[in-house]
Amino acid sequence: MNRLVFVLLAVLFPAGAFAEQTNLPIPGEVWQISFDSPPLSQHEEARKEGVYAFRANSGRFNISLFVERPAGPGMTHNDPV
Repeated sequence: MNRLVFVLLAVLFPAGAFAEQTNLPIPGEVWQISFDSPPLSQHEEARKEGVYAFRANSGRFNISLFVERPAGPGMTHNDPV
Protein backbone atom coordinates (compact mmCIF):
# COMPACT_ATOMS: atom_id res chain seq x y z
CA MET A 1 0.00 0.00 0.00
CA ASN A 2 2.77 2.50 0.91
CA ARG A 3 4.52 1.82 -2.38
CA LEU A 4 1.29 2.57 -4.28
CA VAL A 5 0.87 5.89 -2.46
CA PHE A 6 4.48 6.88 -3.27
CA VAL A 7 4.04 5.98 -6.95
CA LEU A 8 0.81 7.97 -7.16
CA LEU A 9 2.43 11.01 -5.53
CA ALA A 10 5.44 10.76 -7.84
CA VAL A 11 3.14 10.70 -10.87
CA LEU A 12 0.91 13.52 -9.64
CA PHE A 13 3.79 15.69 -8.37
CA PRO A 14 6.84 14.80 -10.45
CA ALA A 15 8.88 17.85 -9.33
CA GLY A 16 8.75 16.56 -5.76
CA ALA A 17 10.18 13.25 -6.88
CA PHE A 18 13.33 15.04 -8.07
CA ALA A 19 13.82 17.27 -5.04
CA GLU A 20 17.31 17.98 -3.81
CA GLN A 21 18.64 19.85 -0.80
CA THR A 22 19.33 23.49 -1.51
CA ASN A 23 21.55 25.47 0.85
CA LEU A 24 21.26 29.23 0.67
CA PRO A 25 23.93 31.16 2.62
CA ILE A 26 22.65 34.52 3.85
CA PRO A 27 25.12 37.31 2.96
CA GLY A 28 26.68 38.93 6.01
CA GLU A 29 25.40 36.21 8.35
CA VAL A 30 26.98 33.07 9.78
CA TRP A 31 23.89 30.95 9.07
CA GLN A 32 22.08 29.63 6.02
CA ILE A 33 18.65 28.37 5.04
CA SER A 34 18.29 24.80 3.77
CA PHE A 35 15.25 23.35 2.02
CA ASP A 36 14.32 20.60 -0.41
CA SER A 37 13.30 21.70 -3.89
CA PRO A 38 13.60 20.72 -7.52
CA PRO A 39 16.71 22.17 -9.23
CA LEU A 40 16.20 25.95 -9.25
CA SER A 41 16.75 28.29 -12.18
CA GLN A 42 16.34 32.01 -12.88
CA HIS A 43 17.92 33.03 -9.55
CA GLU A 44 17.51 36.68 -8.55
CA GLU A 45 19.06 38.29 -5.48
CA ALA A 46 18.79 41.77 -3.97
CA ARG A 47 20.94 43.07 -1.12
CA LYS A 48 20.82 46.23 0.94
CA GLU A 49 22.03 47.10 4.42
CA GLY A 50 20.32 44.54 6.68
CA VAL A 51 17.98 43.21 3.96
CA TYR A 52 18.34 40.22 1.63
CA ALA A 53 15.84 38.92 -0.94
CA PHE A 54 16.10 35.76 -3.05
CA ARG A 55 13.78 34.49 -5.76
CA ALA A 56 14.02 31.42 -8.02
CA ASN A 57 11.81 28.87 -9.70
CA SER A 58 11.69 25.46 -11.32
CA GLY A 59 8.73 25.11 -13.63
CA ARG A 60 5.64 25.66 -11.49
CA PHE A 61 7.64 25.65 -8.24
CA ASN A 62 8.44 29.19 -7.07
CA ILE A 63 10.27 30.34 -3.97
CA SER A 64 10.67 33.85 -2.56
CA LEU A 65 12.72 34.47 0.54
CA PHE A 66 13.17 37.68 2.53
CA VAL A 67 15.56 38.25 5.45
CA GLU A 68 15.33 41.53 7.35
CA ARG A 69 17.08 43.06 10.32
CA PRO A 70 15.16 42.45 13.59
CA ALA A 71 12.82 45.24 14.68
CA GLY A 72 14.14 45.13 18.26
CA PRO A 73 17.30 44.38 20.19
CA GLY A 74 16.57 40.68 20.71
CA MET A 75 18.48 37.69 19.38
CA THR A 76 15.71 35.04 19.18
CA HIS A 77 12.14 34.78 17.93
CA ASN A 78 10.87 34.96 21.56
CA ASP A 79 12.43 38.34 22.38
CA PRO A 80 10.03 41.30 22.76
CA VAL A 81 9.87 43.87 19.99
